[in-house]
Amino acid sequence: AHAGILARFKVAGADFASPYTPVFLKAAAIALLDQPGMTGPSETAVGISISVPRPGGLKHYVMHDCGHKPLSVMFREYAALASEGVGQVPEVSETDDVVLSVSDLSAFGVDEFSAVAHPYCHAFLSLGAIIQSPVARGRVIETAHILMATLVINQEKVNMLAAAKFLRDFRELLAR
Repeated sequence: AHAGILARFKVAGADFASPYTPVFLKAAAIALLDQPGMTGPSETAVGISISVPRPGGLKHYVMHDCGHKPLSVMFREYAALASEGVGQVPEVSETDDVVLSVSDLSAFGVDEFSAVAHPYCHAFLSLGAIIQSPVARGRVIETAHILMATLVINQEKVNMLAAAKFLRDFRELLAR
């Protein structure tokens, strides 16, 4: 699976950013659609903000309708952002009602962190590096790939139970 994702991302045209980010965005969008307490007024059009490194810091762009958009389109949009061809994906403004903001710092070797809250967003998902770690499965110790994810929510906009279920569903989707 790892080689397939890397090959697909190379074709998409970006080489410095995490090749997993579009997969994380798609899994997050699918998990959001199953949790009405997370999506706000629109339960079908999921807008996700993505943080992209730029000179001087991170810029935030919004990818609309991630729940229904094919993964191949998400790879192309993210590749355009990663190579600074930002015309396809608009920068987030204060008027956007973004359900989720995703910060993926795995390409920088960051194991885990908590994202800074934005007032226009319902929830913030921080993703660190995928690390190999020993895990016990029954009586056998195996190596597993572990992704540290932190979810911060705006309790005025998001139901806490829905947030917990979202994180569970996100984890299950990535484990497939």
